[in-house]
Amino acid sequence: MSVKFSVVEGINADVNADFSISSALDISSQTAVKKALAVTTNHILVYSDSDVYFRFDLSSTTDTINTSNDLILPANTLTSLRVPNGLAPEDGGSDEIVYFHAKQVTSASSKSFRLVEC
Repeated sequence: MSVKFSVVEGINADVNADFSISSALDISSQTAVKKALAVTTNHILVYSDSDVYFRFDLSSTTDTINTSNDLILPANTLTSLRVPNGLAPEDGGSDEIVYFHAKQVTSASSKSFRLVEC
């Protein structure tokens, strides 16, 4: 996988003033969730009421979480993450959809995950 950067990413500038609030995602009982991010999304704000593993990738497969390697977002913490829009598909195309994946670390009921695209 090659990495390509836009001018904005190359100079590490934030220019996206739009935001989109997603419906809360049910992560109860370690349900794996994914969210296709808009091509124009630079950041996401995330909040979960349970610790979750997370990853960005180009896969539309529902459960791509690797519990041995993926990072963990702590519960009850609002976190801002840069979206790696520089991910490029194997065919060298551009504007590939980047997916955000999340899954509970420890199974618990009645838990949700919130995401805002910026």
